[in-house]
Amino acid sequence: MGADMTIAICRDIHYSKPAQRWLGERLVDRTNHGLSMQRSAALTTLLAEARILALDPLPNNYEDLFFWHSTFYDRADEATEPTFTDDEVREMIRDGVAQVFESWRDTTTLFIDNKYWIATGGLSWGDPPTEAYDPVGMLDGLRLFDKPITVAELRHAWAQLPDELKEPA
Repeated sequence: MGADMTIAICRDIHYSKPAQRWLGERLVDRTNHGLSMQRSAALTTLLAEARILALDPLPNNYEDLFFWHSTFYDRADEATEPTFTDDEVREMIRDGVAQVFESWRDTTTLFIDNKYWIATGGLSWGDPPTEAYDPVGMLDGLRLFDKPITVAELRHAWAQLPDELKEPA
């Protein structure tokens, strides 16, 4: 027996055509839709937060979605399946989103079948091959970014950005 190659993949955050135009009207630099790393990270966090708050019903399959999260391990010795409050579930999802979008060295973006995907992986002896591996799997299970970001979502997130991040790059 040896190590196995394993890969996790989920949809990357992407904008609808109207949302791309709306964003383009506000930015001079069109590189990466005019998004600096700081602006991109801030927008991603705000857009993800809105989608997390809109999840209804919240996922309840903790083994598949949250086994990687330390909160689960803290309660793993309970005789029954651990229970979480809605706020705890949302916090675990936020942690996963942050892990995926802040793991620049652990992830890559692929363009397959006219769609952007986030991928991570590597050789594994039964453990996750990267820090982002399990959170990418969680995001795939949630389908958080399967639908493109709409103009309404983008406007809401843009309104919450600090003024210095609204300036053209």
